[in-house]
Amino acid sequence: MPKRWMYIVAYDTPSNSRRAIMLERAQGFGLDPQLSFHECQLTVGERRELWREFHALADPLEDKVLLLRLDPRSLRWRLGKTEPATPSTLTYIG
Repeated sequence: MPKRWMYIVAYDTPSNSRRAIMLERAQGFGLDPQLSFHECQLTVGERRELWREFHALADPLEDKVLLLRLDPRSLRWRLGKTEPATPSTLTYIG
C-alpha cells in the first residue's frame, strides 16, 4: 500500500464557478466536504494529480491555492465541528 502523507489543501477564488469546480475536484479525491479548506491524506501520486488539476483550473491573477504537507511529528489542534482526515475511500477517474 502506498505511503500517505497529511496535507492541508486550501483555495480562495472570487469566481463562484471555479470554486465549485475546485470543491468537486477535492471531493473526487475523497477530501472532506469543507468549502475551501481540507485536511487530507494523499499518496504522492494523488497529490501530483490534485495539484495538476488545481493548477490547470486556477487563474494565477485572481486565485490562491495552497497545498501544504504537514510534518507527521507536528501536533495539530482543532476547534469546532471537525473530523479527523481519513485515507481516501474514493477512486478518482478523470
